[in-house]
Amino acid sequence: MTPEHKKKVLIVEDDNLLLVTLTHQFEDAGYLVTSATDGAQGVASFTSEKPDAVVMDVMMPVKDGVEMLEEIRTSSPDTKVPFIVLSNANDMDYVSRAMELGAVAYLLKSDRQIDSVVALVEEHISKV
Repeated sequence: MTPEHKKKVLIVEDDNLLLVTLTHQFEDAGYLVTSATDGAQGVASFTSEKPDAVVMDVMMPVKDGVEMLEEIRTSSPDTKVPFIVLSNANDMDYVSRAMELGAVAYLLKSDRQIDSVVALVEEHISKV
């Protein structure tokens, strides 16, 4: 697949090791990857990069993932981009708010294999 036909994934994660691991997994699966390390950068990257899917953490500096998702949904209410939350925060307030804002999945990092995150993105991109 040529670069102009590859699907693009935005990964917003402040844990550098997980960010690198996710980036490699998605690149190995044939995706173009762009990344951000906090919610404010995530909003800017979403706007400039126009990703086909977003994998994001909740607990991040500057702007958390729920605030990021809320800002994107406010500025781009018709977006069909799937948002997958991958976090250690098992707080029901975060879970319910992310789902209300249209996240397609809220996954606990400790419960997930990285390849299952790639498969979930593939499933939701194919629905768009």
